[in-house]
Amino acid sequence: MINLNENPIQFSQWVEQKAIVDQTTMLDIISEYCDENDIEYSEIVPYLTDNLKQKIRIEAERLRFYKPTTTEKL
Repeated sequence: MINLNENPIQFSQWVEQKAIVDQTTMLDIISEYCDENDIEYSEIVPYLTDNLKQKIRIEAERLRFYKPTTTEKL
């Protein structure tokens, strides 16, 4: 388990790698990390790189947890 003393790049890489190894979503990894370490989700945000935030958004859209951000009209 990584700790929050790491920099955002290291933490974000850990999240991505753990999601691959555990064959689960990055959202699940972050949720599990917060639960195990008794921290609020909002406390983890500074440790997420912009790249990881974008990947999580795409993942959430794919899982229909988040409305797509498209501006196109059908």
